[in-house]
Amino acid sequence: IQGSLITVATTIFIAILKVFDIVYVMTSGKFDTEVIANRMFVEMFNFRNFGRASSLAVILLVVVVPIMVVNIRNLRRQGINR
Repeated sequence: IQGSLITVATTIFIAILKVFDIVYVMTSGKFDTEVIANRMFVEMFNFRNFGRASSLAVILLVVVVPIMVVNIRNLRRQGINR
């Protein structure tokens, strides 16, 4: 059960980090609804600050990839044990 909980928790964490569409459609980034992906969009298209938008994309990548690697390892380990 621990492996399943870790898998679900990491999947939810990745989804939280990558959520953009819901925030943008519902509020267009107003009312202090700020997530990393939304900030990246605003920097890129509203402020034309391509460097900052690219750095936010890299930060998002650096945060998400290690979590995905751990998640994949746990899934493989669970598959072998079954």
